[in-house]
Amino acid sequence: MAMDIIKHVISCPTMADLRTLVGTENSVALLLGGTTPGDSKAGIYRWVSSTGTDSLAYMEKITVTGNTTGYWSRVFINTTVYPQGVLVRSGMVKTLYSTATYTTDANGEATFYMTEENTLTGTPIFTEIWSNTSRVVPPATSSVTANDLITGTCKIQAANLKSTTHAFTRGNAQSFSIGALVSTLGLRAAPSGVSVQFTVVGI
Repeated sequence: MAMDIIKHVISCPTMADLRTLVGTENSVALLLGGTTPGDSKAGIYRWVSSTGTDSLAYMEKITVTGNTTGYWSRVFINTTVYPQGVLVRSGMVKTLYSTATYTTDANGEATFYMTEENTLTGTPIFTEIWSNTSRVVPPATSSVTANDLITGTCKIQAANLKSTTHAFTRGNAQSFSIGALVSTLGLRAAPSGVSVQFTVVGI
């Protein structure tokens, strides 16, 4: 049955506040944060009128103190589009895939902003990062020869989790003659202009 949802939405600053509110079957709560508003643990919850227990690993079930007739169940919205990429959620686990174009600079490096605004000083998407990887997007630039292999690794991950810089290197095959090394180029910085993508996983 359709309803005026605005009349039934409850705003709660923290999980402790949500634990004090008993809902009805059609009520919805907007949780602004886990322990403080805006701490990246915000979510939408609906009231389920049945017995439940806390399930707080990903904050998917929150009970009300002293109440056994219902609990708040997290409503997961799986995908968010940001300027630099797409964020996909599975529970509270987040995976950010870059969709914008990134290219290496003169030092063979590229920086990825992990904020909602895609800026260095924006709102961080993650509170904890588990995996931070990158890859080269084919085809390579014309300055990269066929026997070059370009790989990237995280050089810097900002302590505030708002940005990450990856360094990309390339290595050339070594050629040998009998008893002597003819050429060895080894690893060196990737050239500028190499297209790269990032994938970051965390909560």
